[in-house]
Amino acid sequence: MMTPSGRPSEPPACLADLIATGMNQSIILTDANGLVTWANPAFTALSGYSLEEVNGRKPGDLMQCPETDRKTIAELSLAIRSGKPISRTILNRSKKGRYYWLEMEIRPILTDADEIEGFLSLQVDVTERINTHNRQRAIFESAIAGIVIHDEAGDVIDANPEALSLLGLTRD
Repeated sequence: MMTPSGRPSEPPACLADLIATGMNQSIILTDANGLVTWANPAFTALSGYSLEEVNGRKPGDLMQCPETDRKTIAELSLAIRSGKPISRTILNRSKKGRYYWLEMEIRPILTDADEIEGFLSLQVDVTERINTHNRQRAIFESAIAGIVIHDEAGDVIDANPEALSLLGLTRD
């Protein structure tokens, strides 16, 4: 249901609470400065941090690690400072030190006057998918047989180093 201003109307608080707390995806709400004001149980299960531990802090200060891509961090920071929505995949580290990959979408929460009131971050754990892709890529790159991958039209889209060597070609 939409309000006259074209914004979605809010579901009853009890229904919204049931949805947010029952989801498997992490949800974080922050204020306009990016400081956590609320997180759902899925966030706690994934990160190991309780709401009390993250409340009033920036999520990245706790979960980003030296291996987190600096370009991605800069893009997220710029989007938040600019009040723009953004989606990125990012490597984080849990409270107990477990590394995990997130597909993260951050959206500004606007007042009726279109001022930024805070941000909503929806996060999906894609660690298994990323790890599977990385294992497959390692096998592809180190195979002793030449492997050439074609798209549906038959055009070459990738080749492993052995195929390039056998064909006398470069990746370009």
